[in-house]
Amino acid sequence: MVKRLYVDHDFDPTYGSGSISDAVPVLRIDAALRSPSPNNLVGYSDPEMDTLLGAAGSGAEDP
Repeated sequence: MVKRLYVDHDFDPTYGSGSISDAVPVLRIDAALRSPSPNNLVGYSDPEMDTLLGAAGSGAEDP
């Protein structure tokens, strides 16, 4: 599983999950999934996700 996530960047959701226990979950999700984030340990990269995370963080209704 470690090789699939960290080396191969195989993001099949059946391999595991992320736990988000925070008063402001959008901050944790942003840190974990934004492409250039140093906390993006699995190397996930998607420009559309980056746009959606930016909109969620700003409180925008529709990006």
